[in-house]
This record gives sequence, structure tokens and C-alpha cells, in this order.
Amino acid sequence: MVVDFGCGGGIDVILAAQLVGSGGKVVGLDFAAQMIERAKTAITKAGLQDSGIELIVANLGDSQLPSNFSDVVISNCVINLCPDKDAVYEDAYRILKPGGHIAISDVILIDDIAPQLRSR
Repeated sequence: MVVDFGCGGGIDVILAAQLVGSGGKVVGLDFAAQMIERAKTAITKAGLQDSGIELIVANLGDSQLPSNFSDVVISNCVINLCPDKDAVYEDAYRILKPGGHIAISDVILIDDIAPQLRSR
């Protein structure tokens, strides 16, 4: 079981579904219903509409998924957009099974943005 926190248009959900194969399941969460619709379209285009992918409109800090639900939680460039990052991390670890894995890729700012870049 893989859960994608902030699945957006579905790219990582599709990749995860291809990796877990027919015996696995992938759940994509996103707070934006329009992104869930985009993900559904992408999944259909990839021919994976019957592959055990579930997409849910959910608050990433309060996913409502059961505890100890997932073997893997992934999130790609989303948590930086969430106002309560602590709640997102707490929820991700709550749904993770003991011994599970979490993989997060995100954008962080470690210095000020140069004025000429900020004006773009």
C-alpha cells in the first residue's frame, strides 16, 4: 500500500501503481478536487483505471485514513504549500505501518530571494 500525500495530477500515483503491480494498491490524496479530476484523466490515459488506485479529496493534515494503513507514504513538492506542516507529518507517520517508509521531496528556501528574481 502506497499513499501519495498531495497527488496533484497523478504522475507519482501512476509511477507507484506501476511499481506495486496488480497485487498492490495506491491511494492518492489531494485537497483540490480539480487535481483529483486531472489525476483520474491521467490514470485513464495510462491505462491504469482498473489497477487499484483510489483518489480521495482530503486535508493532508487530517486525511481520515486509518492508523497503520500504509507501507509507504510519498509526497512530492506539496508539503511546502500546507499551512500546518506539523499536522501533515503527524498524519503521514500515523497512517504508516510499523517499519514502513516515508519519502518526501520538497522545495525549501534557505536564503532570501534576490529582488530581480522576486519581480519576475
